[in-house]
Amino acid sequence: MTTNTTTPNRSNLLYWSGVGLALGLSLLWSYWPTLRDMTERWSSDSRYSHGFFVPLFALALLWFRQDLLDKVTFQLDWRGIPLIVLGALLHLAGGRFYFDWLDAMSLLPVVAGYVVLLGGWPALRWAWPGVVFLLFMVPLPFRAEAWLADPLQRGATIACTYILQTLGYAALSAGNTIRIDTSAGEIPIGVEEACNGLSMMLTFFALSTAVAIIIQRPLLDKIVVLVSALPIALLVNLGRILVTAMIMVHFEGTDLSKWMNEKSHDYAGYAMMPIALLLLLFELKLLSWLLIEEENRRPVSPISLAGMPSATRRPAAKAAGPKEAKKAPAL
Repeated sequence: MTTNTTTPNRSNLLYWSGVGLALGLSLLWSYWPTLRDMTERWSSDSRYSHGFFVPLFALALLWFRQDLLDKVTFQLDWRGIPLIVLGALLHLAGGRFYFDWLDAMSLLPVVAGYVVLLGGWPALRWAWPGVVFLLFMVPLPFRAEAWLADPLQRGATIACTYILQTLGYAALSAGNTIRIDTSAGEIPIGVEEACNGLSMMLTFFALSTAVAIIIQRPLLDKIVVLVSALPIALLVNLGRILVTAMIMVHFEGTDLSKWMNEKSHDYAGYAMMPIALLLLLFELKLLSWLLIEEENRRPVSPISLAGMPSATRRPAAKAAGPKEAKKAPAL
């Protein structure tokens, strides 16, 4: 009796965990400068502070999909080599042309290649949400940030000014500054680059993507969650600017006004995410009220020509035979 050692399964998962650990250490060694630069960016730039939590969310996504591991046979699949080579080439190109974003993005095909190398395409079908989710830990290219920052900043200024005017404030926008006339004089409120909502948009879009993957809801609900991430993030950021402006107007000259002017970017930003999550939960609840899931639909009884449901009608009589026809009562 021979034992097949070339086709491992979950019984020797420990062995393949060791192989995966060895590959992970080689990946860490190869990408250590890239990971170090990204970590420094996460700690110094508030727009990417969510990067510390992205790997944890990616692992959580794998945990929620662990039932798919039953279909995975852990064995070397050399089809993962092309993905690893592609990632290595992108890694070299990013270093050669000093393109940090390309260097960081090359991590994704390498991780996907390692997954295929260990378990083939079934393993990739299990792990692809976690691999794709790692995209949110990569900072945007500088040109993309500059392209998005100015329209968001200007749009937040115009929208906030319009709402203040609607509420009865004598507000006027000049560039990215909101000027509000009060009885004590004019109060300028600058909508700085940190208030453009880009940070909130990136963080909340990453969180909405994780929620859309995890929740057991119809595909339409998941799409709505993803699409609504942008307007919810912009709406919550706009609310922060409005609250800051109104406090500075009504409490001008007080310690509260000075505190809001100095600390609103920090502490108000912490309150934005819970509010956005509450809005997302309300949206999911609203979708459950408006949309009926297929499995919960009750079959509708067909209506007869006489207007009576088929359930109340008598079953049709069988066709009578020659003998039974004589016994049938005349109408």
